[in-house]
Amino acid sequence: SISREDEEIPVRRRRIEAALSSGDRDGGIQATDEALRATMKAYRYHSPLRMWPLDLRERLLASISRWSDATAIARDERPDSETVQRALLLRFALERGPLLRTAATPHLEHRFARLAYQERYGPFLAIDRLQMVGSMWLPFLVRDGKNLDRWVEQATTIFKKRDDPQGNAHVAEAFAHLARHRGDFSKALTQVEDASGLLEVSGGDDQLLRARLTLLQVDIALIQGDVSGAASMVGRFLHRARRHRWSSTLASLAACDLALMQGNLTQAHHHLDRIDDFIGDDQNCLLHLWAMDRRTRVNVGLGRAEVAVAQWDLLLDRVYSRALRKLPAARMIIHRSLCIALAALAHRQAALDEPRRRETVRRFQSRLRRLGDLEPWMGIWEQGTLHRLRARFELTRQRPSRALRHAQQAIDLFPNDEESPPLIRAMNLEVQGRILHQTEAPNARATLDQARALCDEFNLYLPLVLEGWPVPASHAALKADPD
Repeated sequence: SISREDEEIPVRRRRIEAALSSGDRDGGIQATDEALRATMKAYRYHSPLRMWPLDLRERLLASISRWSDATAIARDERPDSETVQRALLLRFALERGPLLRTAATPHLEHRFARLAYQERYGPFLAIDRLQMVGSMWLPFLVRDGKNLDRWVEQATTIFKKRDDPQGNAHVAEAFAHLARHRGDFSKALTQVEDASGLLEVSGGDDQLLRARLTLLQVDIALIQGDVSGAASMVGRFLHRARRHRWSSTLASLAACDLALMQGNLTQAHHHLDRIDDFIGDDQNCLLHLWAMDRRTRVNVGLGRAEVAVAQWDLLLDRVYSRALRKLPAARMIIHRSLCIALAALAHRQAALDEPRRRETVRRFQSRLRRLGDLEPWMGIWEQGTLHRLRARFELTRQRPSRALRHAQQAIDLFPNDEESPPLIRAMNLEVQGRILHQTEAPNARATLDQARALCDEFNLYLPLVLEGWPVPASHAALKADPD
């Protein structure tokens, strides 16, 4: 028989969704905690000392269970309703983790893995295999290897055997992330379109999957220099998400990325304010980190690097929990954003001959080293950013020859330069040109002109400035003092 608590699980899920759709994120967090406590006796998010040994136990048990081949042990027989409802609640909370309790995500993931391998139900095993590949959000951090493709193939086999279009849409999403991670952006875009088509065929109303696919599609379009295409996607996304507050918040993230690439910092700031309105007081989530990453770029673009650094210092000291800061995606965002802000601040302090510049450069070096620790998990785009930040640091230390080596490493990520996407090619060329200009190389001007011609052709407005590089003199203008 099904207990009363298990009968209430679908109601609890609808209550969470209703709270998020109406913009009541705090209510959604509370409803999620209550639902998980009702179905998981060991779930106590507010007791970290209790969670640590339980999480370690679940992680070990999940790792042991995952040694087997999912396709070999998968069963077609559906578990009892009680188990299905609990699995659906875990999956529901996991998918919304970046919007809610992000720090609890690893614990919930291990619990789902244990449940999947205890029941050996095909769809549960397939979903767990996709979770092993990585979280389907950016930044997508995985250590590349044959296991990734094997896990996705196992999920593909299970979902195709069941003729499950929505499951196949999740598989296509995973393939899209892997293709983007490996630098095959055209293939990634094709996979996103396949996933969207499968979602339409399924007839399901998976708003979260649709939102994730659109965010990924906009990201790839901007990397490929398709600004007009990205603008159309963002417009449709904003229109489609207008009735769901959490979905419109994710649409604002995509709109902010587009505005940054167009150089419209005022519009980007407006979208970030909408995101902050949804987040509310509890800022311990990946969503707030995404917003802060973009806010850093807005402040750097406006020449307010010291504001960006001060905001991060405050958040790291008083707001973000230790559990959140330990997550790889959070570490990536924090270190990368601080590197960008500190690089811009160091340049400004050098221009003003401020004595605090030495401390800023030291902090820049420390954050850059920590960011470099994540390099084995980075994709091609993230590795390029890392190499350009290393080049920026070497220029800060007046070592242009070392900076040029790092710039060349960014270029070498695409052996055939013509195959690299326009945004990456333009940024790498401009970095190379700026370093050559500092060494007074004869080909510096031609390299810079080539980079800026690419930006003009694809309507990319000073993308390198958003990585902490100074505004080119040709685009800088003195403003009259106010009366």
